[in-house]
Amino acid sequence: MPVEHHLIETLFQEKYRQGETAARRLSTALLQQPSWTILAGTSGRAAESEILDILPEGHGLLLDPWPGLPDRLEGVGELLLLVGALAGIPTGFVVRYLGMSQWRRYPAVHLTMPEQVYQWQRRAFLRAPAPADCRGQIQRLGARALPMELLDLGAGGLRVRVAPPRDYALSVEERFSAVSFSFAGERYALAATLRHLGGPRRVAGAVVQELGLAFASPPQALQEQLLQYALRYDREALHRARL
Repeated sequence: MPVEHHLIETLFQEKYRQGETAARRLSTALLQQPSWTILAGTSGRAAESEILDILPEGHGLLLDPWPGLPDRLEGVGELLLLVGALAGIPTGFVVRYLGMSQWRRYPAVHLTMPEQVYQWQRRAFLRAPAPADCRGQIQRLGARALPMELLDLGAGGLRVRVAPPRDYALSVEERFSAVSFSFAGERYALAATLRHLGGPRRVAGAVVQELGLAFASPPQALQEQLLQYALRYDREALHRARL
């Protein structure tokens, strides 16, 4: 899964570093998300690779070699970053390069088991479906406003559906001056950034795009309301699954 630079910059912070127990648990779950972004070498360029296997007795990880591998590594012991998502939550691992190996007779990159693990807090990353018929508008800089349908929401942002604009195409990292919507009886107009841009597709006969929006500076009270809304939905969904 390709990873945006803003995620890499914010994920590897001390406040997201996991303790030893959580780090072990997350490390054993690496195969749940086989595709990872690798940051290696002094250039800081990213590459995509897949985890082939977790070796027994903590002997490390085997990854599929990625293009330009020799140019990206300085030698045995170099620190690498693996960035991806586990259960939909951004997660990062700090590992070291051990050399080349083999997996089922194919070349493989041998890495240590993670030395450090970072993960965004699950509470802050929770999402819940938006209330029925929840709509709003995106105000773009230098372009026409876009009517939107809210699909889900959380403390950090929204997932919405829009008709592809007819004037200027949308682009990842585009900043919106105002995203207007209503929640819990209040009307909000918040600055936001486009973090995810889905390709055009047909829904009920209409061509639409799905967007992932991150709030720029949301009011703390709204963040708490959205978080509690998502937590309540999460608890109710878990209860329904147990019935």
